[in-house]
Amino acid sequence: MEVKTVKLTHSIVEIKVRGFHVDVFGVVNHAWFVRFFEEARWAYLDERPALRDGLQSAGVAHSVVSLQVAYKHSVRLGNVLGIKTWVNRAGRRSITFEQEADIIPGHETAVIAQVTNVFFRIRGGEVVEVKDGVFDSWPELRELTETCWLGSRRS
Repeated sequence: MEVKTVKLTHSIVEIKVRGFHVDVFGVVNHAWFVRFFEEARWAYLDERPALRDGLQSAGVAHSVVSLQVAYKHSVRLGNVLGIKTWVNRAGRRSITFEQEADIIPGHETAVIAQVTNVFFRIRGGEVVEVKDGVFDSWPELRELTETCWLGSRRS
């Protein structure tokens, strides 16, 4: 059996925890992490303008259909989070982002998320398979869809 290795790229966004992020116990309320992760996914996509253009020209968008979050460590006022985002799995109809929020300095992992998005036609809304035009604008995705499984937790 041949094992194919795919070189994944990631992006990192830093977010400083402000007073409005914390609850009466002085820790970040869990709902804020959903927003933090969304911001980090948009930054990941902003760093890949060819992907955005390829999806738009194909009339395709993507939307979150599943979000799994594991809380590992409390995050407090003044902490700075480094949120790393990468694509962990990909298929013809969906992609799964993995995200890790680390408290920096020290890189202690606070929260891990897996976010699955499906591709859909902008006009009509039906789920669609990604076609070659999109792969041309995101070669990494082509490699991922040709690979059956990827390990998670990339460095």
